Amino acid sequence: MRQIVLVSTALLALAIALPTAAAESGEVPWITDISGAIADARDGNMPVMVDVWAIWCKPCLELDETTYRDAEVVDVSRRFVPLKVDADVHENFIERYAVDAYPTILFLDGEGREVTRLMGLVTTQQILSTMRAVAEGYTAYVTSRDAELDLDSLSMTRSYLVDVDNPLLAVDLLRKAAKKAKTLPAAERERIELWIADTRCVADGPKAAQSGFQKLADRASDAEVKGLALAGLARVWAERGKQEQADELRARVENEFPDAASENTELYCLNE
Repeated sequence: MRQIVLVSTALLALAIALPTAAAESGEVPWITDISGAIADARDGNMPVMVDVWAIWCKPCLELDETTYRDAEVVDVSRRFVPLKVDADVHENFIERYAVDAYPTILFLDGEGREVTRLMGLVTTQQILSTMRAVAEGYTAYVTSRDAELDLDSLSMTRSYLVDVDNPLLAVDLLRKAAKKAKTLPAAERERIELWIADTRCVADGPKAAQSGFQKLADRASDAEVKGLALAGLARVWAERGKQEQADELRARVENEFPDAASENTELYCLNE
């Protein structure tokens, strides 16, 4: 029995040492166990970085030989559970995440939910930028994502997803929150609707936000929300080439809602 325990302990130590040794050798310490990676991410409160590759994919192999050997990429990878998934072997995984281009780099949370993705032969700086954005706000994101209709948490989740370049997921989560928000005060419901319009502006451009901003500009009971909606609508009119209407709205915002006209507005649409 003592021999078995000693062998098991040695194997566990080896399993822990292998990723560290890989990182120290100048390589991202990839693992290939999908369920194990998700479990490790959940237990360690870390995101998963998934390299979805195929043996016949030349850009995938090039990533292995260049970007994934970059010293900074290797260093930042320690903040993730790094997982390699062979597209030809794990078809169910490919289907679940709708991967249709290679290479694809997925960033998942500890429940296996997608946070964001990169596609193609990305540069070292591109992947580093995304890796840092995903890692830096991850703990707060995990805490806030499933909070029940807490506006501070919703705001934090939205900001995180926009920062990691996944505004469409933010819109989806905000819409789900809006459906549950009937019991909230009108001002809070309107704030969620404002965030939906603004995040659509980030995802698809100002024109996509027009109907949301217009509704709040016409009907919002909360003065701050109304002012921000008018400011957003002014951006929409300017984008559509209707400068006179845009200027009229901006003048109204400055006169009636000066806080909404400030440079510190919470709307991404105005700060782009």
